[in-house]
Amino acid sequence: NLMKQGTRAAIADGWGGSMLATELQDILFGTPTPLTSEANLGVLKADMVNIVIHGHEPVLSEMIVAATATREMQDYARSKGAKGIQLSGICCTANEILQRHGVPLCGTFLQQELAIITGACDAMVVDIQCIFQNLANVAKCFHTKLITTHPIARMEQDNVIHIEFDEHYAIDDAKQIVKLAIDNFKNRKAEVMIPRQKAPMVAGFGVESIEYHLGGSFRGSYHPLNDNIINGRIRGIGGVVGCNNVRTRHNDSHIQVVKELIKNDVIVLTTGCNAIACAMEGLLTPESAKVFCGPGLAEVCETVGIPPVLHMGSCVDNSRILLAAVEVVKAGGLGAGGGQRAGMDEREGHQHRPLLRRLGGLYGFRRDASGVGRPGFSEVSLRGVREAVWRHVGFGSRSRAARPENDRPHRQKAQGARHRPGAGACHDGYGVAAGAGDGLMPRIRQTCAGSK
Repeated sequence: NLMKQGTRAAIADGWGGSMLATELQDILFGTPTPLTSEANLGVLKADMVNIVIHGHEPVLSEMIVAATATREMQDYARSKGAKGIQLSGICCTANEILQRHGVPLCGTFLQQELAIITGACDAMVVDIQCIFQNLANVAKCFHTKLITTHPIARMEQDNVIHIEFDEHYAIDDAKQIVKLAIDNFKNRKAEVMIPRQKAPMVAGFGVESIEYHLGGSFRGSYHPLNDNIINGRIRGIGGVVGCNNVRTRHNDSHIQVVKELIKNDVIVLTTGCNAIACAMEGLLTPESAKVFCGPGLAEVCETVGIPPVLHMGSCVDNSRILLAAVEVVKAGGLGAGGGQRAGMDEREGHQHRPLLRRLGGLYGFRRDASGVGRPGFSEVSLRGVREAVWRHVGFGSRSRAARPENDRPHRQKAQGARHRPGAGACHDGYGVAAGAGDGLMPRIRQTCAGSK
């Protein structure tokens, strides 16, 4: 039941929730494209008005970016003695405005208090999620204006300013916030201590931009990536996401996992605070491939001109990783269905196929009668998913005595079903979609028929 409910929740949240939200954001604000920027607290400027945006609401951050870019706000900042306005971000808002506008990253989830402690943060604008309640107490010790913008994350401390963000008056609310920060520039009372550490980065990758980098405008395709997985230069693709933890050294777990993957020629797709951690470590530049990657991945990154770790947005943009992985499956050639190119390991007496290929017929896209991948969903055989996952990691699914194929009547029935037309459309207790059979591995078909 845990596997069943977990799979249902994952598909509903990933494909039905996160993907829809990401697509709508791209429609409203534009599809991200690769661009350069910087990361870490060193992006703050002592001689400029520093506004730090923190949270997860892209509408608010987009409006503040638009407001700070106007001549009116820039001239107003100069009239108060500043050289201009420096906008930076923390957490997922940082990734949102980075991937579309190149706004630098001030830090991760655990650096929100540190940004105030520098003495250079004139205003911190927060909305919802990942906001420390203690921010108000830290801001009270400095000149920083802490501005909340969402009713469900409103703080009760008396030094917190609440400006409810209304989409109908979005630009007006954004200008009011920016003016508060500019007016606060002259009130700096503590010594400004901005760390010098910052790292260059390339961010803003998505499904479309990866395809372009691999093949250009007229030959954009994921086939070059698949070819390099097949010939062994790249050993796989890893998605690494997640937040920081105060119980461990800052960013240590993120960096260890990512460095170990790229050292072993696994290209990494990342989002959220893990992406910020990688940026601060210098892993989001093409030059880092020569230093941290294995020879195969380093050669591919140098040829294509991409970093070994691809920044794909905020943590609520994890569906971009799912879409990229599905594009890899649709390009084909990695599984037994890929013909001779996929049969390298079968000579050694076993069938080695990536897990995503095994599950390709279960969800993500279905194949029509011609074998062409079509976007869409097929019903999930959860029993088949369990079998595929457990066999892929080498643990087996159940004790051999309890498996249906070891029961002679079931085994004969299953073997016969493998050769019947349309056997891939068999139905177990959960159901397998009638056109998804061609994408299922034979073991799942056998399990379905046996359990029936």
